[in-house]
Amino acid sequence: MKLNERIALLKAGYTKADIDQIIADEAAAPADPEPAQPAEPSADYMKVLEALANEVKGLKASVQAANIQNTNIDTGASVPTAESILASLFEEPKKEN
Repeated sequence: MKLNERIALLKAGYTKADIDQIIADEAAAPADPEPAQPAEPSADYMKVLEALANEVKGLKASVQAANIQNTNIDTGASVPTAESILASLFEEPKKEN
């Protein structure tokens, strides 16, 4: 512990015995603990992730299918039906007054 840190502790109200105890605790603690090994994901965790991924794929396919089904392309031009074409061939033209 540096001198500035000890002075700050004294100003904060710690006694010499308290500071000595803090220094002893720091010396007893290892300076560089070993880094923890990253845990391997459990099989259950992987199953849950796989199930979620499959659910998202299914939802995506459903939304895409609904979008395709609900698509209405309006070209602006009216397309005559076969019935209207045949009717126009056999109808007599209307005379205008």
